[in-house]
Amino acid sequence: IILLDRKEVLMVSVDHDLEKYKVDGYIPSKTISPKSPESLADLLRIASENKWNIIPFGFGNMMNIGSIPNGYDIALDLNQMPKYIQHNSEDLTVTCSSNTSFGELNLKLQEKQQWLPFDSPLINYQSVGGLLACNLPGSLNACFGYIRDYVIGMKTATPFGQITKSGGTVVKNVTGFDLTRLHIGALGTLGIITEASFKIIPLPDRQIYLRIDNENANALIDLSSLLNNILQSFGVAELLIDSLGVASIYITCLGTDKVVNEKLLEIKTILFDHEIDLTLNEIEDKEWLNIQDFGWINEDDLVMGRINCLPTDTIKILQQINLIVADNKKERIDTLTNSKRGVIKYKINTNNIEDTIQITENIRDKVKKHNGYTVIENSGTFDKNKLNIWGDIPESFPLMRKLKSEFDPVNILNSGRFIGDI
Repeated sequence: IILLDRKEVLMVSVDHDLEKYKVDGYIPSKTISPKSPESLADLLRIASENKWNIIPFGFGNMMNIGSIPNGYDIALDLNQMPKYIQHNSEDLTVTCSSNTSFGELNLKLQEKQQWLPFDSPLINYQSVGGLLACNLPGSLNACFGYIRDYVIGMKTATPFGQITKSGGTVVKNVTGFDLTRLHIGALGTLGIITEASFKIIPLPDRQIYLRIDNENANALIDLSSLLNNILQSFGVAELLIDSLGVASIYITCLGTDKVVNEKLLEIKTILFDHEIDLTLNEIEDKEWLNIQDFGWINEDDLVMGRINCLPTDTIKILQQINLIVADNKKERIDTLTNSKRGVIKYKINTNNIEDTIQITENIRDKVKKHNGYTVIENSGTFDKNKLNIWGDIPESFPLMRKLKSEFDPVNILNSGRFIGDI
């Protein structure tokens, strides 16, 4: 036990049961659980002075994201810090601790018929801090925007032993450069988020979930794009194609009862007029969330990548991936495509290491020709030394490196796990 105050235990240090904090085969020498944001900041200062490599741990569900760490001295367990939710329903804002479960947060908001419209992978099993640090996209981003669009304030602990605050707890309070955005998607490499404030929106009157199945993937590719055009900002269609070519379109539609009924009628009319007999099935929300968890549930022997491109290029790239699938006889490849937001996810069951590497590079080459980019979101138990997790170094990398040197000059936070070994 580390005592930083005679009246209070401010953090707890443990050197057993360390296996559960393993990251890419690395096991820390110790785990430390700060009891407050202030003790967290003190620990980061001490770690910086001693050049200890730190990896922050929330719920631990997304630790496969990122490259292999440069070192791993301390696992920083954030779950012992105070948890709180401060909901101001009249102002449509909420402030919470970073170790709050997002599922718990949205349940609290729904008591007042409000919500945060996110459905990224394992959404209900992520901490708010982890959700912000990883910044994985979900289907509803196509309708409501990204999580960074809803963050209005943030507090972070820094390697200088400080708690910094940016933004605030009301919507119209940000002037100048919004520092909160630097930490969103940075994997905790610039500081550790301790608190976040969000603007929130009213819960839709109704949300439905639908599925269309067909054994001919080609029959559903153009249909999925057409459905996304019809749904506009009131819903989204995801196209799932398995390695055998069997396809399903998963749809969610939300809004007022009038809007949902109108969109449902338009969808049924298109299916009725389609040259192939297609059946529309209503499904439970759990099945929709399973689609959002594509590549993350019970998936050890896989490599799962995400392609981001222009929405207009999505179908072209998907068709080229389908050709790679057709030519490949050894590895199973499934894809999940959202043409509205220009995202294709693919997962390769890794039966053969060399084949997996070759397919990954082939896909990356195809995407480059359309000025898109590919990252590996989840590599399961695959050896990351054999994979290019982040792809090509972006043109903005010099700026990213400069920010890292300013925020974490000794490079103790998640060292090596972000783009370009940051």
